[in-house]
Amino acid sequence: MSDRPNPDDLLRRLVGEAMGADAGALDSEANLMALGLDSVRVMKISGLLKREGIRLRFAEMMSEPTLGAWLRLTGTTASDAS
Repeated sequence: MSDRPNPDDLLRRLVGEAMGADAGALDSEANLMALGLDSVRVMKISGLLKREGIRLRFAEMMSEPTLGAWLRLTGTTASDAS
């Protein structure tokens, strides 16, 4: 669908907002939990993605909390962002 947001852009924006950081500058394989993201914010990101038609389950996100893993789960790769 043409009105579906780009998963990469949306995910990066939501992670950046949740962390109060520039998600574009984050290492895509850095553990977001170790960098200060908490499970409540991960749950919120998951819910916001779902509203936009992007299915990324909370359990999947918590099992590998890196931006790169989340991008792979949405069908986008970290290198696509370049």
